Amino acid sequence: MSGEKVEKKKISPSLIVAVIIIIILLAALVYYATLPPKVEVVPTTVAVPTTIVQTVLRTETLPGTTIVRTEERTIVQTAITTVTPGKPFEGVTLTVATETGPYIAEPVYHWRDVWCAKTGAKEVKVVEIPYAELFEKIMLDLRVAHTYDIIIYPADWAGDIMGGGYVIPLDDYIKTKGFPEWDDVVPTVRNKILSWGGKIYATPYDGDCHLLYWREDALEVKEYQDKFYEKYGYRYNIPPKTWEEVRDLAEFFNGWDWDKDGKTDYGIAFCFRRGSQTPWYLIDIAAQYSVMPPEVPGKISKYRGVFYFDIDTMEPLVKTPGFIEGLRMFKELLKFAPPGAINWGVGELREGFVAKTPSCALAVDWADIGVIQVDPTISKVKDLLGYSRLPGASKVWDREKGTWVKKFNQVSILNFGGWIASISKWCKNPEAAYDFICMLASPEVDIHDVCEGARKTGRNPYRFSHFERTDAWVSYGGWSIDEAKEYLAAIRGVYEDPNALTDLRIPGQPEYWDALDIAISEVLAGTKTPEDAAAWLYDQWVRITDKYGKDMQLKLYREMLGLP
Repeated sequence: MSGEKVEKKKISPSLIVAVIIIIILLAALVYYATLPPKVEVVPTTVAVPTTIVQTVLRTETLPGTTIVRTEERTIVQTAITTVTPGKPFEGVTLTVATETGPYIAEPVYHWRDVWCAKTGAKEVKVVEIPYAELFEKIMLDLRVAHTYDIIIYPADWAGDIMGGGYVIPLDDYIKTKGFPEWDDVVPTVRNKILSWGGKIYATPYDGDCHLLYWREDALEVKEYQDKFYEKYGYRYNIPPKTWEEVRDLAEFFNGWDWDKDGKTDYGIAFCFRRGSQTPWYLIDIAAQYSVMPPEVPGKISKYRGVFYFDIDTMEPLVKTPGFIEGLRMFKELLKFAPPGAINWGVGELREGFVAKTPSCALAVDWADIGVIQVDPTISKVKDLLGYSRLPGASKVWDREKGTWVKKFNQVSILNFGGWIASISKWCKNPEAAYDFICMLASPEVDIHDVCEGARKTGRNPYRFSHFERTDAWVSYGGWSIDEAKEYLAAIRGVYEDPNALTDLRIPGQPEYWDALDIAISEVLAGTKTPEDAAAWLYDQWVRITDKYGKDMQLKLYREMLGLP
């Protein structure tokens, strides 16, 4: 073709445009074809630690556990919190301060890794402090060091901790982030224990009241009932109705082998040691002789439903004949406890009673003995215990008339008020702290803690569901259904009593309590008579009241009692 001229063919502009469009479309198809398939992220509501304001049917497993829950129910009065899968607290470290374990501290250890895995948090550190030092060290940190993010502490200290402004109010958190089934928390705890000055400062951790326990293989043996009748001239009640009856039973069963195991057995297991929880045990008795019931249920007045101070003058009520009678009875019971019991705190009491080291016919404790008795590693009394509210008294001192009223009197007592969890105002990650304490208080978590006695959690019922889910006590705790019902009915009876006596919760409470502890210890040691100890205690309480300001203490005391 040399020398030949080749003519170029003209290309239409419209064809060029069409080709470009086709190329772009093909490129787009190739691009989208290579993308990973789109995964739809569906917002989910999480039961731990938030709640859902709607009727739901849900089945969920808490990460790292075998807890599975399926339910259909309407959850009300909490906020809707929708979250997408993620790690909202990536890298966060929290520090929790509480009593030396295992009791109370154990659940924090048990659940912290679950929470960290779920939220991305780095660590939850636990600072354990002996009970006798707990208040002092918590207050020192809140005032100076500012190292604790969360404190788990007795509700009695609310006056100093909440009233002192050291922890953050939780009302806004509850409204915006929700709280797990708020209405499931019993009103006594929800409305009284968690609040101060009309604001909520804590989440529930433990519900508390004392129960009377007895060995059925002692009190319910007919041979022993007949011998008791021969000695004392009356047949005792089951459960015993009065402390006078308890005293006689403790004496009767003291010092012989009534359970036929070849060892000497004793009458009663009690907390007597200075620096432990002894003051609550004294109040168990003294209140029965001192507190006239309100004429209208739940309606406190000057002479009725009051134990600690006069509601008009702030005069201590610890020199009354009723209080002194309580001190006398307390010392009397020590005679029928095992040797060395004057050095027993609640730990020795609980484990000794359930392990039969040694056997005691009667005991008083928070609800912990109930859950520990099903622990096969230490318990030798499973299915051998009875449970009831505290005994009353055969007489009560009428302060208005200045005379004894010879009739049966029984006072329910919310001993200790339970343990609660608050967030320090110095916490750098309060949302993470709130999330963690909500998880600990969630029904999916706390039902295990209150039922599983072998773990020594120290947590007792405070939700309606704790009383109603007897299936959980059987499956998680190893209870028989009948025993679980008897145990839960005894606790619930205290919580639902409108006249139940609450603990002292005003500023200086630990100081008032320490003075009471000293007075008791001197009576037990024989260095003071009950009358002299009561007079000394009266002076100490006046001094403490004056230190904090009598007018302010009276105002706060009346607020504590729900009085204007």
